[in-house]
Amino acid sequence: MPLVDAPTIQLDESLMQGIANTFSTSGGLIFDKSGHPWCIWHVGQLQHWWRLYGEKVDSPMGRKLANAAVEQESWQLDRTNFSSIKGLFRSKKQQKWLEERWNTFGWGNPDIKDSSLENKLLSSLSAGWLHAVFESMNQTRLRLRWEDRGSHSCKLMFDETNYPYQEPVAPPAFAWNSNPKPDSSPLHIEVEKGLIVDGERLCLLPAGLFDRLLDSSAGIEIDIDQDVWQIDIESFEHSASLVALAEASKAQFLDTEQHILIMNPEDWMEVCQQILASKGYSMPTKVKGIDAHGGVKITFESCPFLFICMGVLAGAWQRAEGRPVKTTCEGANGQFMITLQSFHELA
Repeated sequence: MPLVDAPTIQLDESLMQGIANTFSTSGGLIFDKSGHPWCIWHVGQLQHWWRLYGEKVDSPMGRKLANAAVEQESWQLDRTNFSSIKGLFRSKKQQKWLEERWNTFGWGNPDIKDSSLENKLLSSLSAGWLHAVFESMNQTRLRLRWEDRGSHSCKLMFDETNYPYQEPVAPPAFAWNSNPKPDSSPLHIEVEKGLIVDGERLCLLPAGLFDRLLDSSAGIEIDIDQDVWQIDIESFEHSASLVALAEASKAQFLDTEQHILIMNPEDWMEVCQQILASKGYSMPTKVKGIDAHGGVKITFESCPFLFICMGVLAGAWQRAEGRPVKTTCEGANGQFMITLQSFHELA
């Protein structure tokens, strides 16, 4: 039987260089040029995570995500040279600028002229980003509606409002995202066109997006056993919102087939490198076993994606130990300790 050669992977050198020019990495974190943290998601996993999150809360969250996207991207655009694009062929120049930006982030294909986008991530998320573009271009507040055109496309419609345009504001400052800007090196990812790795599409998302979503979700009710999660973070009162995001991350991880093998507490450092640091979520500084049943305390000094770390680690512990996990998160004085131990008392 003749052997069939494996298809040759065509790396997108231009895209890889664009990513390296835009992002740097250090200590399990990814930073943009302003020192703000970002992370990498598989697009399919992001979509699945959002569905799981929606099941944890008692109200539709699409509009909140869209608003968070508008606010975050408006703030980010305000720190670029987008608004300074003027002169002849201004629209074409803006279109080209946006295409390069969205291509680097893996966000899809925006179309200013048609107020639409292709290869969306989530309708509310992608629509929010493009909404921010139009508000930035027109320096006015607009009311957004969107319409899905199949599973990959979205059409935006805007209504004028009487609200004055306001300067974008920074995302809320939670205790876990006060990160010093470290010495770092350019982010190198081997990707194919469309930010594809091993046949899966990736995207990069800013921590500020999730901080805004968390802040706007304060007061939500969730259908989760509160005994499974215990949150004790200095000056933080949105525990239910944080738990809902973490629980969705845990469920999403458990729906993957990723194998976790733990022989001793020190093995968690290698696991964290694989499931957290490789995506820019963070890397712990210390791991300590706390009991004879797999209990472990994992310490972070910088954790801008705290809810993801909580959820993914909880899912990984449950997979490794084969029993329900109790997750505790404590934070004070710039350190965050995630404790994982058996939910049931063992003799």
